[in-house]
Amino acid sequence: MLERLLLIGSKSGELTILGQKFEILDPKLGESRIEKGAIFINCAFLRREFINKLGEQEFSRQNLEIMALPTRAIRNIGLFNFVNLSSGAAVLVDQNPNNSLVDAYSVLKRRSEIEFEQESKLVGSNFINCRIYSMSGSHLNEFENLALSTFISRALKNQQIHVNSPQSKRTYIDGVNLMAVVIRLAIQGESKNFDSGGTLISILGLAETIIKVAGKTKLEVSVGTDPEASYFGDYESFNRIAAGIDQNLLSIENQITNTMKAFD
Repeated sequence: MLERLLLIGSKSGELTILGQKFEILDPKLGESRIEKGAIFINCAFLRREFINKLGEQEFSRQNLEIMALPTRAIRNIGLFNFVNLSSGAAVLVDQNPNNSLVDAYSVLKRRSEIEFEQESKLVGSNFINCRIYSMSGSHLNEFENLALSTFISRALKNQQIHVNSPQSKRTYIDGVNLMAVVIRLAIQGESKNFDSGGTLISILGLAETIIKVAGKTKLEVSVGTDPEASYFGDYESFNRIAAGIDQNLLSIENQITNTMKAFD
């Protein structure tokens, strides 16, 4: 059982979860409160769209600064398990470093995977790395750059949905489902590298399902002719892991219903 929860953010604050308030500590104070034998779940990272806002150099500088705290925690505290929530973008660096899609975000994500795993091995901590591809759920906080949130937003406003690349495929998993699997593995002392799982669906299928779930059956979907650009990993392995620990994953319909709550 998890006995205590320590939340560390970029600044101090407060978060309400299921009616219960939790304190968020700033990095300096938060780092001082991390206990030996803790499970450290690392998901701090500037999103890709900040490259354009900050410029590549500043984007990289800030992310390297963010990475420094978990690195110190691994080296100095004696963690039981370090969990790194990475991104499917990291795989591009290994597949083809010269790919035009490789940018500062994917490079730093891959670097963080390598460094955190190496540091964990040096001190004998368990290490879990999960590359997240596409996530859904009521805690979604990105409403402009994702197909899922864009389609839901348009459907709720009774606006036509346009799908540029109808044959492209994604895998979607509810964020709570994902974390339930990851935390269970961490508690069990597992060390694993794996991709996020969930439901595989085409972008056209996603749009059509959102319209159905939203009850907007009169809405039209316009379809473009962009070539397929699928984005998913070895989702079946994740789904088998989830099944092995009796974690039922939500259907795409239920995921969409949950995600709509983020728009309330």
